[in-house]
Amino acid sequence: MIVRDVKPLYIHVHPSDNVAIIVNPEGLPAATQFADGLTLKERIPQAHKVALRDLQRGDPVKRYGQSIGFAARPIAVGSWVHEDAIELPQPPALDELPLATAIPVPQPALTGYTFDGFRNADGSVGQRIFWVLPPPSSALLPRWSMPCGESGTKSCRDSPG
Repeated sequence: MIVRDVKPLYIHVHPSDNVAIIVNPEGLPAATQFADGLTLKERIPQAHKVALRDLQRGDPVKRYGQSIGFAARPIAVGSWVHEDAIELPQPPALDELPLATAIPVPQPALTGYTFDGFRNADGSVGQRIFWVLPPPSSALLPRWSMPCGESGTKSCRDSPG
């Protein structure tokens, strides 16, 4: 179902972007016209890219001001820019990525703070450990409801209840 009472909208993040993201629920049909004059050449699903300019084969496809790939074929303004219309660039080697190879600068020690957990009445220190368990399934309920020693339990400590 196409929602027609909501004006057509897209997100254009950076001025150098040549694609935008359709945000209308259920997407938009072909021939939809936006306030800026952009007209869709085909139906474009919600959260998919639309070409804001004509792109030739090999042109960079830009989103967030960054190249996310290259046009695999000519793409007309107003067309759906889907995965098979984009050739992805070769990823750089990990040793070429500054964040992947940077050695962090040692930070000075944090002073004036401690974590003792809690102090017992005798002065010893302890920490609270919280266990998060999923709710019991109906298959486990009969076993939980049986007295110790039944259904294969060896002792009360083996029973979760």
